[in-house]
Amino acid sequence: MKTEFTKFCETLLQTLADLGPSLVGAAQEMDERPLSAIDDLRARLGTLLEQAADRRAYVLIFGPPKSGKSTLMNAICGAYVSEVTSLPAYPALVSVRHAPEEGFCVTRYNGRESHFPDARVLEALIGDSHVALAEHLRAAESRGEEFDPRRHFPEAVRRIDVKMPILNLAESGIVLVDSPGFRSRMGFTAEMLARENRTSAAGAVFVVKLEHLFAEHAFAECEPLLDVFSRVFLLVNVDSGRRDLQPDGTLAPSVEGTDPRRIIEAFKTLSMSGSLRSACEQGRVRIHAVDLMDAASDFLSHGWRGELEPPSGGEAFEVFERELTECLDRSEHTREFIRDTLRQSHALCAEIAETCADPEISALSLQQTALAAEIAALDARLAAFDRLLRVD
Repeated sequence: MKTEFTKFCETLLQTLADLGPSLVGAAQEMDERPLSAIDDLRARLGTLLEQAADRRAYVLIFGPPKSGKSTLMNAICGAYVSEVTSLPAYPALVSVRHAPEEGFCVTRYNGRESHFPDARVLEALIGDSHVALAEHLRAAESRGEEFDPRRHFPEAVRRIDVKMPILNLAESGIVLVDSPGFRSRMGFTAEMLARENRTSAAGAVFVVKLEHLFAEHAFAECEPLLDVFSRVFLLVNVDSGRRDLQPDGTLAPSVEGTDPRRIIEAFKTLSMSGSLRSACEQGRVRIHAVDLMDAASDFLSHGWRGELEPPSGGEAFEVFERELTECLDRSEHTREFIRDTLRQSHALCAEIAETCADPEISALSLQQTALAAEIAALDARLAAFDRLLRVD
């Protein structure tokens, strides 16, 4: 799942890689007057390269509890991250990104952060925090107050950032963000999440089990996303192994497993809301039926990714992943980042060229050339003296 976003950053880093050492070498040979200009260019180049190396595209994942969000994260990552994404069972944002070393950061509503190198320590902390949160929730409700974590319990955990060595996330340049749900009594809304990630949110995925497809309440959190994101993926989590009872008492594979598209077409015809149907007709909502458990199992057990013949669980997921990649490549976030980075790069290179053509630097270059020639002549004379001294 290599995106244009990642390819651009890699190409930029390779193209500008030699500029930094060259500027360092030039600064070491400059006197004070041109040195400040070189140092400024070197600092700006460093900032630009850091942005390209650290920039990420956020994919926000929504859906009812137990709909398969953690399993989806396993499939996208191609690694078992459920242990750290679902272990909290806590109404907090959970983000997962690639990093060379494993690490965890907990951010509270009062802004205090705690860092942990081990998931077991995080698990113990979240367990204690869950008990404390429940106590403060009950206390606020007993007083007839609507719970507000910022006012009633500022020490509540708001966000959990997970960093792990995950090759697929490193290649795609994305960060997965699991939302706890808008009705978690913690104040999360689609607008708030989009606002927080407005400079990096590249896509949204809404996960729902096929058995809940015709339940109106299941989409209460999906429709607000249409006002925030230009493209929303509706991922229907099917169970390929499900069986139905036949008239003769035997069990046979259900339609959910053999032909889930029939159920989705019935949903679009009979149950889909007007706003959702309109967005679907405009191409802003893409519906995919995937057995997430089967797909994640294939990726984890066989390490499959992009082979010519995907396993049974991976074919439908491959289509979804390909469309998600195309969405990330075409997102306004990606385009604006590439445009802005190219503008900065061109401006910086032009300033470097202009600085190198400065009269002071040109004069200094001529002076260095003359001094180099003089040093070479002196070295030749010294070598001659050394040879003469060795003569008896």
